[in-house]
Amino acid sequence: MYIFLFTLILTFLYVRLILKLLVPWISPVQNKSTSAGDRGDGVSVLLVVRNEAENIDACVRSIIASSNSLQDFEILIVDDHSDDNTIALVSRINDDRIKIIRLSDYQFDDDTISFKKEGIKIGITRARFDIIAQTDGDCIVQGNWLEQISHEFSSKELRFLTGPVCFSPLDSFLTWFQQLDMLSLIATTRYGIENNSWFLANGANMAYRKSSLPENVYSESKQYASGDDVFLVNSFAAQNHTGIEYRPDIMVYTFPVKTLGAFFSQRIRWAAKNKILMKGPMGKILILPVLFNGCLLLLPLALIVHLKWTFLSIIMALFFKFIVDLVLLQEVNKSFHPQRKLSYYYISFLVFPFYFIFTGVFSFVTKGQQWKGRNVA
Repeated sequence: MYIFLFTLILTFLYVRLILKLLVPWISPVQNKSTSAGDRGDGVSVLLVVRNEAENIDACVRSIIASSNSLQDFEILIVDDHSDDNTIALVSRINDDRIKIIRLSDYQFDDDTISFKKEGIKIGITRARFDIIAQTDGDCIVQGNWLEQISHEFSSKELRFLTGPVCFSPLDSFLTWFQQLDMLSLIATTRYGIENNSWFLANGANMAYRKSSLPENVYSESKQYASGDDVFLVNSFAAQNHTGIEYRPDIMVYTFPVKTLGAFFSQRIRWAAKNKILMKGPMGKILILPVLFNGCLLLLPLALIVHLKWTFLSIIMALFFKFIVDLVLLQEVNKSFHPQRKLSYYYISFLVFPFYFIFTGVFSFVTKGQQWKGRNVA
């Protein structure tokens, strides 16, 4: 009986959380955009890249295409010691608004573990414009991405802006699992920002004012190689919660990883920053899914103690999780791709608790991961 009551309480709290995340996606959209006639401000686009020869040409060309009528912009390509022909490919693009910065021209401390964050700091100092937009070298920005960012910052109150990043192509269970996982993160990010509850961002799709940057930005870079996005938005939030916005219509696509090993390595690296995020407002969003998914994994062990109540607990928890997760993911997916149905949800639903708990545990116990031939913490 106690097992059932405990599971009932956890399930209720989990369902309530998911329903909160659902609200922004079913509420009427309030258009905050400036008018199409407004002249946008200049933008410096910043990319820190390492060995992106396969993707960099398409990425840069998509940025240029997304400028539309915007003339005042530059693209700063910060090369993080690439040993392929990434920079040679960038140099072939005939556009004088592209500027190349090589980290090999700079000196760094021996204990530097995040060259990306160091590259961002250098790029910021070299940027011509106050508005800085960031994406990654393996991304394709959508529509008039750059022009939209410029127009949004016509509002002088806006200090930080972020939007969704989705995966493409989706042609297997692994790629769809990554997309479903990302959709849940998108929903979490939007709710947190719009309600000033917690602050997340994706470094592949964010922009901010250089003049509003907090002091000692990326002071944690000696401890954490990843998390440049989350640490930055929380630095802005520490100053003031106002002027931080999420725009679901400013969108970027990136490529899913192709192997299971690469997927887990990536997710463990991403999850490493949870060690510090648990101490802040994000703790309240992280702890409940950890408890609920952990409960789902441990409940079968309790079958030997009390078969009836444990079995009812498992069925109840799985039923409500299946329903609310499906509704949330469908609504988020529908906002980006109205005609595309979710695939592989049923098997992903069963796999997710194992993935969620194991990546979280490994992120705390592993010392580092490989990323593009480099050990990162």
